[in-house]
Amino acid sequence: MIAIILFFLILCSGSTFACSFSTARFEKVAPLTVFAIIAILYVFGLFNRLAMGAWVVLLLGAALWVFAVVHVAAKRSYLAFVTRFFTPAFAFFMLAFLFLLYSNYGRLVSNRDDLAHWADTVKILFFADRLATAPSLFAQYQSYPPAMSLLQYLPQFIGRLFRGGFSEWQLYVAFESAVLVLFVPAFSRLEWNKLHALSIAAMFVCACCVPGILHTDVYRTLMIDPYLGLVAGFGFATLLLNEKRGTLDTATLALCCFVVTLSKQAGAVLAIFLCAAVLLDALCTRKQSAEPVRHSRLRGSGTAALCIAATAGAYASWQWKLRLDGSVKLFSNPVDLSVFWRAVTGEDAGYRGQSLEAFFRALFTGRQDIGVAGYAGIPFSFAALFLGLLVFAILIALAYRARGKDMRRFNATLAVLFVGCILFVIGLAVSYLFQFSQAEALNLASFDRYVNIPLAMIVLVLFLLAANLISQPGRESRRITIALLAIVLLLSPLKELGNFALRRNTAYSKSVRAPYEASVRLIPELIDKQGAKISVVSIGSRDFDLQMLAFCMRPLHVADYGSSALTLTEDDICSVNLSAKDWIALLNRDGFDYALLYRLNDRFASVFSAAFAAPETIAQGGLYRLNKDTQLLEFVGSANES
Repeated sequence: MIAIILFFLILCSGSTFACSFSTARFEKVAPLTVFAIIAILYVFGLFNRLAMGAWVVLLLGAALWVFAVVHVAAKRSYLAFVTRFFTPAFAFFMLAFLFLLYSNYGRLVSNRDDLAHWADTVKILFFADRLATAPSLFAQYQSYPPAMSLLQYLPQFIGRLFRGGFSEWQLYVAFESAVLVLFVPAFSRLEWNKLHALSIAAMFVCACCVPGILHTDVYRTLMIDPYLGLVAGFGFATLLLNEKRGTLDTATLALCCFVVTLSKQAGAVLAIFLCAAVLLDALCTRKQSAEPVRHSRLRGSGTAALCIAATAGAYASWQWKLRLDGSVKLFSNPVDLSVFWRAVTGEDAGYRGQSLEAFFRALFTGRQDIGVAGYAGIPFSFAALFLGLLVFAILIALAYRARGKDMRRFNATLAVLFVGCILFVIGLAVSYLFQFSQAEALNLASFDRYVNIPLAMIVLVLFLLAANLISQPGRESRRITIALLAIVLLLSPLKELGNFALRRNTAYSKSVRAPYEASVRLIPELIDKQGAKISVVSIGSRDFDLQMLAFCMRPLHVADYGSSALTLTEDDICSVNLSAKDWIALLNRDGFDYALLYRLNDRFASVFSAAFAAPETIAQGGLYRLNKDTQLLEFVGSANES
C-alpha cells in the first residue's frame, strides 16, 4: 500500500510546487504532472534505462515537495498555498483516488485483452526495466505505443523498492487515476462556499460518470481506447478554455500531443488534429489580437510549433525504437487508394467491398446501448450520437457567445474537433480494409470501441465547456448544473458503476483466476531452466487459457503448440491433422523446452501417445520436458494439487 500512496504524492508533486511558487491552482498542473511523468519515463525507456527514469521521477517528485514546503515556510504564505492547493478539484481527485483503492484492492487481471497486452506489457517492464519492444521479451504486441504502460510501471517500481512483487490491482488504480485527473478542470472556477455547493456536488458525480458514457468498461478493463479519446479531448478543452495561455497551458498542450501520440497507433492522427487546431487558433489570434504583433505572433506560433514538435518527436522516436530493436510491427500494411476507391464506388465485389458496406451500415443503422436510455431499450446509432453532440456543441457555443467569448477562435477549434471526428471514422474504414484480416474486416472487429474514441473526445470537450458555464452563482447557473447532471446520469452506465462501487469486478476477477492458481504456483517450481519456453496444450478453451497462463507465469515464456500450426482463436491440437511426430517437430523448431497439458479431452492420449516417453503418465495438469536426444516428452511433475 505504501507504493500506491507514494504514487499519489508524486502525481500531486507538480501541483504542490506550482501552488507554492505561483498563483496556479491544483487543477492547473495535475494533468500536466501525469503527462510529464510519462514523457520522462519514455525518454529513458528509449535507451533501455527505465529504472533510471523511475528514479529521476521519484527524486524530482521529492524535490518538488521539499522546495514547495521550504518556500511556503520561508514566505509564510500558508493561507495562499492552502487556498490554491486544497481546491474542490483536489478534493475530487483525492476522494476519487481513495475510492479507486477501495474498489480495486486485491483485483486480478481477468480480461482477455488485458492479459494479452495491456497488463502483460507492464509486467514485462517490471521484470526487464526496459520497453517491451525487443522480440526476446516475447510481447505479443511489440509495436503498440507505451504511454499508459509507463505510468502503470511507476507504482510497480516503487513497490519493488520496498521488496514487493508485481501488483495487479495497482494497474487499475494507475489507469483510472490517469483518466479521472483529466476531469479536474471541471472544478477550475469553483470555490469552497455555499453558492457553489450544488455545482461542486454535481461535478463530483459527473466527473466519475462521464468516462463511462461511451466506454462502459472504463472501470473494468485496461484497454487504452477510452483514455485515448479522453486525453485528446482534454487537449481541445485546454485550447478552448484558455484564451490567454501562459507557460503552463503551452506545456500542457505540447505534452498532451506527446502523450496522445504514444497512447496508441491511432493517437498520432488525433494529435495531428489537435496540432491543426492550435495552429488555426494561432492564426486567428494574430488577426484579432490587440497586443503587439510580434508578441502575439511568437506566443501563438510558438505554441503551435511546440505541439507539432512534440507530436513529430514522439512518433519518430517510437518508430526509431521499433526499428532499432527489430520489433514485429502490427497494422502497418500499405494502403492502396485505388483499391479503396473501387470499394467506395461498389466495383469491389470481394471482402473489402462487403466490409465497407457493413461499416457504413453499422455507422448509420447500427445501435448501441447508452446508459439509462439503453437499459430502457432506447439505443442510439453512431450517426445519431454525432448529430446529438453537434447540436449540443451549437447550444454551448451560443451560451459562450452571449458571455462575450471570442467566437472566431472558439468556432474554429470546434470545427477542427468535429471534422477531425469525421476524418477519424473515415480512416477507421480504411484500416478495416487494409490493416485487419479478412475475418476481422467482415466482422468489423471491435467496431463500437474504435468508433467511440473520437466521440469520447467530443464528449469530454463539451462536458468541460458546460462545467465552465456554471461557475457564476445565480439562477441560470443552477439550471445549467441540474440540466448537465440529468443528461450525464441519463447517459451513464449506472449498472457498471454500481458493480465497480460494490467491488463485484474484484470478486469476479478472483473467480476467473481461481482455476489457474495451482498451475501458476506449482509449474514454476518444476522448471529447472532459466528462460525456459513452455508449450501449453489446452483443448476447448485454448486462447483464454494460453493468455492467462502466459501472463501469470511471466517471466517464464508460455506460448502455443508451434507458431503457424494453428489459428489462434479457432483450432486446437485435436481439431487439425497434426500427428505426434509433427507436433514434436514444431516444438523443436520453435525452441520449446517443456509442454504443459493444461486441459485435455478423451482423444488426446490416443492421438499423441507416441510423443511421450511414458504414455501412461499423460494426464491433465502434467508438465513434460522435451528430451532433445530422444525427441520425446518426459514427465516432470503435475500441477494438480491432489
